Amino acid sequence: MPMSKAGNRRNAVAVVSIAIVTALAFLIAIWFGEENRQARGLAWLLYRGGLAGLFAAASAFVVGIPVSVYLLSRRGSLSQPMVVAAFTSCAIFASAAGGFVVGDRSRSRATNQCFTQGEEIRRALDRYRAVHGSYPRLLSQLPGIRLPGQRLLRGSVLEYERTSTGYNLVVEDPIMITSATETHGFVSTK
Repeated sequence: MPMSKAGNRRNAVAVVSIAIVTALAFLIAIWFGEENRQARGLAWLLYRGGLAGLFAAASAFVVGIPVSVYLLSRRGSLSQPMVVAAFTSCAIFASAAGGFVVGDRSRSRATNQCFTQGEEIRRALDRYRAVHGSYPRLLSQLPGIRLPGQRLLRGSVLEYERTSTGYNLVVEDPIMITSATETHGFVSTK
């Protein structure tokens, strides 16, 4: 039996809704994956893995169950609603888990950039002070410098603060905190 126009519209709405929720789950998971300030050591590993799995499972459950109920309750809906529900849940789970991994990699790459380019930033701060008499309010005021540590959604992992006597640069990683001031280079502490 051919599907009615209303049935086709419901199917299209369901597919678009699933695609939007899957994309949102991916973006939200990237945001969570990019977080820096977590527990340390073994607690950090448990937190990161547990959060990724929990977020992915919750996303799949929260969307997969209502979509399943909706599709099962409608006549003229997609021909195999249980298959669609299972696919929906799996797609959202995979999207959320993948987004978390992408975010975590973004954070890791950004942190490593700060470690390799941190002294370049310190030299640029010294040059700025020599020309202007004080350190800049923001790192973006440094001319000709591409700032390291940019994540996909959360901005830079490199934190800068101008103080009354100089500045503080901090890169916080889930395992350690690395900092520098106008008087000493980068030093890492756990």
